[in-house]
Amino acid sequence: MRDPHQAHPIENGKAVFNDVTFPINPMIGVIGVAPEKGKSVPCGYPGSHGGNLDCKLMVKGNTAYFPVRVEGGLVQMGDMHAVMGDSELCGTGLEINGTVIARVSVIKNCPLEWPVLETADTWYTMASAAGYEEALRHASVQMQGLVAAATGWDATDAYLYMSLRGDLEVCQACKPCEVDLIVRLGVPKADMKRPLVG
Repeated sequence: MRDPHQAHPIENGKAVFNDVTFPINPMIGVIGVAPEKGKSVPCGYPGSHGGNLDCKLMVKGNTAYFPVRVEGGLVQMGDMHAVMGDSELCGTGLEINGTVIARVSVIKNCPLEWPVLETADTWYTMASAAGYEEALRHASVQMQGLVAAATGWDATDAYLYMSLRGDLEVCQACKPCEVDLIVRLGVPKADMKRPLVG
C-alpha cells in the first residue's frame, strides 16, 4: 500500500490532486472551549464543548456558539484544512497552516448543551457520540428546544417542524476509528421568528 501522506499543491485558490483540480474552502477542524471543570478531552476528540468537530462549514463569515462551563471559556482552535468533504471519510482533510482572526464575546443565560453554528441561511446544532443514534438524539433535543423557544411552538410542533424542514448532515464519520461520529442538524433561518441563539 502506498503512503497516504502526500503533499498536494495549492495554486490560485485551487487544490491539485493527481489530475483533478478543485476550489479550496479553508476551514477550522478543531474549535471550542474547555470542557466542564475536572474533565480532560484530548485535542483530537469532539464533545459538547466543541473540539475536533471537523465541520466543513466552520469557515470565514460563519458564527459558532459554544456552551461555556469554566471561567473564561478558554477558547482554542486549530487543525486547519484547505478543503475537506463531509464525513472526513479516511480521517484527513488537505491539511494547511493558517492564521485565524476571530471575535469572541459572551452571551449570558444562553441554554446551550452542544455547539451551534450559524451560516448565512441556516442554524445548525452539532453533536457527537460513539454511535449515530446518540449523536442524532443530542443534536435533535437541542434543536427542538431552540426552535420551540424561537417560534413559541410547543415541543411537539417543534419536533414535527424539524422532520419537515430539518436536514441532517455528517461532519465526521471516519470509521473504524475511536473518535466519535459528529453530526449537524440544520433548519432554515428564514423560518425562525427570531435567532435561535443570541
